[in-house]
Amino acid sequence: TNFTMDMEMANLLVDDRYICGICKKLFIEPLSAGCGHRYCKRCVEGLINSTDQKCLVYNCRQLLLPTEIIFDVGFKREMEAYEK
Repeated sequence: TNFTMDMEMANLLVDDRYICGICKKLFIEPLSAGCGHRYCKRCVEGLINSTDQKCLVYNCRQLLLPTEIIFDVGFKREMEAYEK
């Protein structure tokens, strides 16, 4: 669809810090793990439900504990300001 193509084009124009390292899409609901790395809500839920349950960032591999994963309000505001 056109919306999907528009999102793909938008992803090409966006700073990498606003792109999830797992799905490679623009963050919609950015979550911050205890190690400080950010993922989409859906991607974090997938990691937590997997057998590995570790951060996928190279050389990090910290265990992702659900109690240490928070919605990153500050980062979400930064993204909204960037979009303007």
